[in-house]
Amino acid sequence: MNPFRCILDLFFPPVCAGCSKVLDDAGLIVCEQCRQSLSVTEHATHTDNKVSGLFTDIKKIDKAAAFCHYDHENTIYKLIHALKYYNHPKVGIWLGREAANHFLSKSPRWFEGIDCIIPVPLHKKRLKSRKYNQAELIADGISSVTGIPVDTRHLVRIVNNPTQTQRTPEERRQNTQGIFTLQHAEELRNRHILLVDDIITTGSTLRAVMAILSPVKRLTVSILTIAEAGN
Repeated sequence: MNPFRCILDLFFPPVCAGCSKVLDDAGLIVCEQCRQSLSVTEHATHTDNKVSGLFTDIKKIDKAAAFCHYDHENTIYKLIHALKYYNHPKVGIWLGREAANHFLSKSPRWFEGIDCIIPVPLHKKRLKSRKYNQAELIADGISSVTGIPVDTRHLVRIVNNPTQTQRTPEERRQNTQGIFTLQHAEELRNRHILLVDDIITTGSTLRAVMAILSPVKRLTVSILTIAEAGN
């Protein structure tokens, strides 16, 4: 083991991003107890689920799902909070890998036919402040398991809209109007893309994405988020 790593671990031991328990292995991100406590959904095997129900009126969507249930008391809340607000980018990759492995274990063909993964982008100002896009890190984790490439070229966030937290469904819808644009749309024809985000509540952000994807001919879209929250 690297002597410098040993000294660093002595004074700054690695801790679980979920519970802050000291980890025996510096390569770990989350302890096994927190991993086992994830409130995993049944969406991998139930295509008729709460998330897919948000998009029944959009014909281009093939399937939609979330990996975990989300509330302010559970482990997934703590992990996403660490990812978004406490500079823990590795948590995003870990969550993406966990989600992909779970869906493949429950439904081996879930990712079949998907050509690329498109993470919901941040506005450049928020990206500069946070240093990374949490959805892109999650997409990278999914890609590392499935081998499906991540695409960040086409979807662009052009409005730095305020956070959706504490907003009503109608306020969320209004807050996401016209915030995205699509570049090189013709390249997405005849393709099947997977849209990835961290949390879905009312689906307003992803519906705003679909509003600009809908004109693309022969495009199929699937959706996967790490967590689904109540309205």
